[in-house]
This record gives sequence, C-alpha cells and structure tokens, in this order.
Amino acid sequence: MDKRKNEEPQPLHYRQSLLPVDNESVQNVIAGVVNIYGRKNNSARYGVFRDDEASGSVPDSFYEYSELEDVSDEDFMVLSKSVMQELFREATGVAFATGGHILFSDYESDGVRFYLAAMIKQKSGFAFSDTLGVEDLEYIDLSKLHQAIKINFSKYSAYQNADDIERQDSTYLSFVSPQTSQSAAGYFIQAMGCKAGAPSAKATQAAVDESVGFFESKEDLKAHAPNLKRALTVYLEQKAESNEPATLPDIEGIARRFFPTDDEEQADRYADEFVTYLNREESGVPPEFPVNKTKLKTMTHLVYKGDDLHLEFDKEDIGGNPSARVYFDGAKVIIKDLPQDLIDKLNQQING
Repeated sequence: MDKRKNEEPQPLHYRQSLLPVDNESVQNVIAGVVNIYGRKNNSARYGVFRDDEASGSVPDSFYEYSELEDVSDEDFMVLSKSVMQELFREATGVAFATGGHILFSDYESDGVRFYLAAMIKQKSGFAFSDTLGVEDLEYIDLSKLHQAIKINFSKYSAYQNADDIERQDSTYLSFVSPQTSQSAAGYFIQAMGCKAGAPSAKATQAAVDESVGFFESKEDLKAHAPNLKRALTVYLEQKAESNEPATLPDIEGIARRFFPTDDEEQADRYADEFVTYLNREESGVPPEFPVNKTKLKTMTHLVYKGDDLHLEFDKEDIGGNPSARVYFDGAKVIIKDLPQDLIDKLNQQING
C-alpha cells in the first residue's frame, strides 16, 4: 500500500499470485517476521475482534475463511484482498499514516496454525560493489514490525464455542502497533477490527509467575528468583494503589536489577529474552495492563473466612519453622511480632 504522510493512499497494487512457499528467500522473510514478532520493541498486545458496528468486514471474512476445510490459493487471496481494502479505507484521511508492503501468511509453528498480516517496509542502504565501489540498495527491513496482527486458529475456534463467561478470560489474536488510536499507525488495528483486552487477572499473575519461571530457568539467575518475586509484588501493589497500569518496560527494569553487572552485553541479551518470554503467546503479558487487585491479593495473602473465624496472612510470613513470623506446626498457628495496637486490644479484651 503506497501512502505518504499528509497524502491520500495510492490505488492498491496486488500481487497476482501467491509467493512461492518453497522459495528459500520467501521462507526467510516470513521466518524473520515471525522471529521478531513479540520481541523487545515489537511487543504484542492481546485481544479479540470487535463485535460492534465499528468492526468492519475483516472479522466476518476471517470467520468464513476459518470455517473452510480445504483452503485454496484463491480463498487465501480473497481474505487478503478483503483485509487490504479495509486498510485502504481506514488509511484514507489519516494524515500522518504511512503505507508499506503488507505480507500475508497462513502458516504453522510447533503444530499450531496462525494467520499473519504484517506491514514491512523497504529501507535505503549501501553495499560494496564487485569493484569495491559503494552503491545504493534497497532492502527489506526486518529489524522492526511497523504493524502486524497474528491470529491463532485453535484459540479462535475455542472462543467461538465458548460461553460468555469463558470468553471473558480468553484471547485469540495479538497485534503489534505503536499506537492503538485512529491517528497515524492506529488505522491498521482499526482496519482489522480488533481490540486489546487481555484479562487483567491472567496478566497480573503471569507477570509474576512467568518472570520467576524465566529466572529459575537460568543457572546464574535462579538464586535471585525469590527477590525478583518480592520486588515485582511490591511494584504491582504500588500500581494497584495508584490505579496506574503496570508495563513491560517497568518489569524489565526490575528484572535488570538482578542481571549480571559485570557483562553489559549479557544483561542486554537477558533483557531481550526476558521481555520476549513474558510477551510470548504462552505467557500473554501485554506491554501494559491494569493490575487486578483481587488476583494480586490471592497471590500474596492466605485468606480464610469461616462462620466464626477470619484470618488473613501475608504468604511471606508463613512458615513451618519456629522462627517464622506466622509459624504453623501442623495443628496450631503461632503469630510473633504482633503490632502494639493489637497487643493493647487483646489485653483490653482479656483484662476487661
């Protein structure tokens, strides 16, 4: 799609046939796009298709495509052209929007089928000629995704068959976009008819569990996992208190405190791997998310409510060792270091 800033898009130009899937260069380009999807600076947001009047035609077109048992080249072209027409429509009138080459792919990764639409751009550069002179060249920039959407067919199918309660806790698509508004880059997401909506409870828990899991998988980071967990918990509690979203860059910054300080390159590699690990589909931690206070409390506190007894302990205080602040020996609980105002109330209750 040819569009420059402050100009309307030029008429669409379609390739008349599919790219040859057995061509090594084609395979490398698709693999390159898939490889940087969800990595640092290309983090993905998770969500579903919109179901209102502003959704456009893509959700219905994709549904029809997903229901096909035998997908032909023509079926794939019809869906891709439908997406391109929506992109053209949404880009029209958006002054600062720019175009690029839109790559479409229906592919499998580790046995899971995905549909991918990604905007990639050509970049100017230089190269040495055969005579060692310097010449201009244009190359495909695979260092950054400008816009992209990826749909998991399996999760999409499960969502279609789920009830309303199950759907509230589900996502099946993700997208990479520097903006989600209609201005500038946001037209891409608007055209696709999708919206961000990763469940806050799942993101809150995954931010801690997946971070700890990453550290425990690294021999030189494993010992820092408990301290990382405490630091992340404090951070999430602060964000919950201030009603501000938690962000991947903040979480990365906390993790960096525990990376090796004697090797900056290694720390940078860990940071890139860490963010990618959290943002991957299996973890589902988006670039930013509201902290779910209820989920956070269940992660940090043990709560018991009975007819005549209500107990709430910080999980960090509970232990099976007599030195623990809340010591449980298997039959009774002993609480140490009581606050003075609680001691006063207990004395007052007992002594009258």
